[in-house]
Amino acid sequence: MPPLIGQHRPSHEDQIHFHHQ
Repeated sequence: MPPLIGQHRPSHEDQIHFHHQ
């Protein structure tokens, strides 16, 4: 599941998942 940008503040893991996506 891709993180919903704007729906929640990106946590550290969300940033890692974003870079590895």
